Amino acid sequence: MKFFKFFLMVSVAFVISGCAANMPLSKSQDKIDVSTESIALVSVKISNQYKPGYQPGLTYAFLFPASEDAKKTHVSIKSDPVRNEEDKFNEYIVNVSLKPGTYNFAMIWGDYKVPLLMNAMCVIPLNATFEIKPNSVVYLGHIDAVIREKKDDSEPSAGSVVPLIDQAIAGFSTGTFDVAITDNFDEDMGFFLTEFPALATVNIGKEILVMNGVVEKTLAKAD
Repeated sequence: MKFFKFFLMVSVAFVISGCAANMPLSKSQDKIDVSTESIALVSVKISNQYKPGYQPGLTYAFLFPASEDAKKTHVSIKSDPVRNEEDKFNEYIVNVSLKPGTYNFAMIWGDYKVPLLMNAMCVIPLNATFEIKPNSVVYLGHIDAVIREKKDDSEPSAGSVVPLIDQAIAGFSTGTFDVAITDNFDEDMGFFLTEFPALATVNIGKEILVMNGVVEKTLAKAD
């Protein structure tokens, strides 16, 4: 819990102190350049099962250096979901440009907004360490984040208490996240290759995140 609060405070300072990076891949590009920075790929499905009428979208991903050669970054995920079902879930594919090194994938922010009426924010806690090598494209896995009602106050809230009414209506202050990270390479590559066809020209490494560690390193080809 203390770890989560620390990274949340650092993340807020991060946002205030600078602009978020944009995701590096675009549909129109015909080649992938990893000569100076590598690229990490991850899919994220977020679902509010506690208050189904308030399905959050994703806003920012936060990655902090865990080695001297790494560089802190937060990336904007303000894009349309690749898949969604009303009152059930939103699913995104995320790509991040990173200098080689070891990183802590700390958290992902989400929100539910109704202009001029409501603005609620939630935070998916990850705390997953991974290494990214030079000149590489790496798939980090599929993150499944589900908001459910908290059993008691020992469970961390999905979002802060304030703004009081907004956070309570969306279920973020009284709900909590259950988070699972799995290898969904084959299905996810269908989404990634549709959105970013140039990925078909490169080898994609696979290093599936696990909270507080890293497992399953292989090499795969998206074709």
